[in-house]
Amino acid sequence: MALKKLFSRNTKRQPVTSRTVLVNGRPPEESSEPLTMPKYLNNQIKTSKYTWFNFIPKNLFEQFRRIANFYFLIVTLIQLSIESPVSPMTSILPLVFVVSVTAVKQAYEDWLRHREDNKVNNAPAMVVRDGNVTEVRNQDIVVGDVVMVSDEEGFPCDLLLLLSSNPEAKCEVTTANLDGETNLKTFVCPGETEYLHTPEDLWDMRAVVECQLPHANLYDFKGSLEVYRGNSQPAKAPLATDNLLLRGARLRNTAWVYGVAVYTGKETKMALNLKMTSAKFSTVEKTMNYFLVFYLVLLVLEITVSTLIKYLVYDYPFRKDMWYLPVSANSEVAVKDIVQDTFSFLVIYNYVIPISLYVTLEMQKFLGAMFLEWDDELKGGEGNERCKCNTSDLNEELGQVKYLFTDKTGTLTENTMYFRQCSVDGIKYVSTDGEIQLVNERNNNKTMAVSPWPTALEDFLVTLALCHTVQVTSKSKANGEVTVTSGDSIQMVDLSQRYQASSPDEKALVEASASFGVVFQGQRKDTLELTVQGHSRRYTRLQVLDFDSDRKCMSVVVREEWSGRLWLLTKGAESSVLRRCRVQSDEEQRLHDTTAAHIDDYALLGLRTLAVGRRELSDQQYQLFATQLTQARMMMEGREEAVRKVMDQMEAELTLLGATGVEDLLQEGVQETLESLRVAGIKVWVLTGDKVETAVNIAYSCGHFKRFMTVLSLTGLQDAEHAAARLQQCTQESQAVGNYGLVVDGSSLQVLLDNFKDDFLLYVLQVHRRGLLQDVPQAESRDRAAGEEEQGEAGVCRHRGRRQRRVYDPGSSRRAGRDGQGGAAGGEVCRLRLRSIPVPEEVAAGARPLVLREGVHAGPVLLLQERYLHHAAALLRHLECFLNPGADSEGKRCDGY
Repeated sequence: MALKKLFSRNTKRQPVTSRTVLVNGRPPEESSEPLTMPKYLNNQIKTSKYTWFNFIPKNLFEQFRRIANFYFLIVTLIQLSIESPVSPMTSILPLVFVVSVTAVKQAYEDWLRHREDNKVNNAPAMVVRDGNVTEVRNQDIVVGDVVMVSDEEGFPCDLLLLLSSNPEAKCEVTTANLDGETNLKTFVCPGETEYLHTPEDLWDMRAVVECQLPHANLYDFKGSLEVYRGNSQPAKAPLATDNLLLRGARLRNTAWVYGVAVYTGKETKMALNLKMTSAKFSTVEKTMNYFLVFYLVLLVLEITVSTLIKYLVYDYPFRKDMWYLPVSANSEVAVKDIVQDTFSFLVIYNYVIPISLYVTLEMQKFLGAMFLEWDDELKGGEGNERCKCNTSDLNEELGQVKYLFTDKTGTLTENTMYFRQCSVDGIKYVSTDGEIQLVNERNNNKTMAVSPWPTALEDFLVTLALCHTVQVTSKSKANGEVTVTSGDSIQMVDLSQRYQASSPDEKALVEASASFGVVFQGQRKDTLELTVQGHSRRYTRLQVLDFDSDRKCMSVVVREEWSGRLWLLTKGAESSVLRRCRVQSDEEQRLHDTTAAHIDDYALLGLRTLAVGRRELSDQQYQLFATQLTQARMMMEGREEAVRKVMDQMEAELTLLGATGVEDLLQEGVQETLESLRVAGIKVWVLTGDKVETAVNIAYSCGHFKRFMTVLSLTGLQDAEHAAARLQQCTQESQAVGNYGLVVDGSSLQVLLDNFKDDFLLYVLQVHRRGLLQDVPQAESRDRAAGEEEQGEAGVCRHRGRRQRRVYDPGSSRRAGRDGQGGAAGGEVCRLRLRSIPVPEEVAAGARPLVLREGVHAGPVLLLQERYLHHAAALLRHLECFLNPGADSEGKRCDGY
């Protein structure tokens, strides 16, 4: 029991493995002992580096970590301690000036951070106190407080959703500040909070939340909620990621929500992803340090030679004619004299190292940051906002990028989907002017109207209209209130504004079904309403098995209200769904092969493909699955594996219904952009989760691949022997001067990295100029546009036969689709994180690659998520390890090149 674990009076301290939160900070009345609430951090945030008390010592320490500043400090001390040939002020004044200019610059930048922190910490927040909603400062929120958030407001801390104005006990949220995704995401209240309706109910609530300790993974939250309602045994509900509202996200299309603060201040997931470093050094500055070391060696050589010349060449007989040099009465050489002369030569020669260089560099960085903010061509966002530079230490790094890693969806493409074709029961259909028409493959692919609909086609469209998490909403322009539409209130006009979804694929499929005559009218509680060719149907949704990158599919369990039949409806990547389908007869085998062939045809057209299937369940089967699923979701340890195992059992023995082909249009100007990057010397790798054929087709369409190129392939490699032969073949074929493309899939990439890491990485670094990687599950990083989860497998690369010098991993610079689909307005968000790693002479002639990585992530910088680019992340990690022996970015030991 959570209370016993938290409030045990055992004097022997036990390691804390979970966090326990008392809602409203009060224990349940059922507790027989007086209990106290554990003390957690408050909700104050801090992104600044200095305070009034530590600025001078901390800033001086950081400045004198620089070799040049420390050198001039030593010279100044020497001048003050000896009979200096020149005034000590010649070193003191320049050093003070340099340190002062840098300190003023860093103080100003930190003052801006302090100002933003104070603005956030002192912003008003609404908290339930004594049954009333009271206004407090953000920083005064504590763990256990019930917080109210209104529409279009951000969440002040990580909140467990308890109550929503939406009658479906859910809300819509945008997480653009966390992961760059502009699509709406749906969050739901736990099942045991249905009795809550007013702030008074929330204040009277006695509940205990047991969850994970604070950690940085945005997509991992597990816990349980125990609600006490006068019974000795509490009602329990599992908690998952879709119950936790993260700080940095924003509420949309929901009038208000209430949530209990679970993580506050520095323990929020956003704050844990803000990795503050004491100092940042650019490549230019590090390069200058190498030159400084060279001049230090030269300075030591000059001092040594000058001292030797004085005492070995200019002896007493030689100097007796030099009347202008004083001659000591004692001709013996003393150690004190040697030290004095050595330091004197140091003072004389110290101007070999120009201290003004660092003043110039600091001023250039500061002014360069200001020019970035003044640049009108860098405006973007909802309010046409200017670029914002939080620090000027690394701005020149942006001009040194040589490699660019980016995904396809939302970057090369608009992430706005349009339904084009489908295959149902082995027959092709095409969307023409909002109508579905049959394709006669025997008659030169001519199209014809479908009347009446075959049963298979109706089942297929009904499945598309039910297997999703789309919401039907309407927004009153008069008062801004959001309502959920149902019944006959939806009109077949402007469907893009009526349907809201976190996935553009789902939205496109539901819109297409509606245009064909199978209209999803909305949801009330767990009841889904469809209109099928004018006839109303009602279904009860019992379960939603969300999409994940391991299963590569999503499912829903629905019950037909008029017949009571239970159906499991599934859609997802064909690589996942087809293998889950039953193939026990010749007819089923024929349908399976025909559908797979049609999917390949759609891929050659550059369409994104999904397969669709269903399974009828008995009441006994469903009850067994539901019980196992609930038990698995209550687990704190090993929950994902247990839930996945139950889902795999449910999503088996499916009946294949067909497949869809959806088009994602290219961004405007994408060909010109890629060509400009090529001219600028930037090498582009595109990462995608589509099929190989789709990926290559898009690569040609956007100009990433040219028709005159030779495309090499490293796909379908199952063992080391096959991989070695193909890698050797590709290496030989790319020896000649020319333009090449390389296709790599995820499984092959894993084989290559496991068995031929050095050979493969050296081949990539020395040969390939552009690329596109295949079978990279869940490509959710976006460079310029709103993102969508990739399903399937694919990838590609290019080169011009030259050694490359810098590496770039995109920092989530994104632009929303022009249609504002998903309910989010268009805008541009730029988030970059820089890191330099050395590269050996054998690879890049002594240059150093620049790795611009997307954070882990997830904070205000997009995190390298566990589900995002699994194989591509491994490639980047191995690439860095290959270039930089020792430890990689995760602190793990690696052997390097």
